[in-house]
Amino acid sequence: MAPFAGLDLIDSPVRPRLEVWEPMLVLTRKTNQSIMIGDEIEVSILSVTGDKVRLGIEAPRDVAVFRKEVYEVIDERGAGNPKEAAEAEKAGE
Repeated sequence: MAPFAGLDLIDSPVRPRLEVWEPMLVLTRKTNQSIMIGDEIEVSILSVTGDKVRLGIEAPRDVAVFRKEVYEVIDERGAGNPKEAAEAEKAGE
């Protein structure tokens, strides 16, 4: 059986790179359900209210997790690795 059998794999304008669109795996989940990314990252749907979705993310401490807009700001500053930049900022460097 194919690894994505029964799941919707669609072409979506997720990350345009050189005018090529990458496919996106689209899943439907309900409150209190989750998905696994690899063996160690679990993303859970905590609640859905209107157009807001609360997510819970369980990941090892060495995995950086950022909201995209925060990640982009760190990346724009040219601080190199966003995780290292965030750790330096927390430490007051």
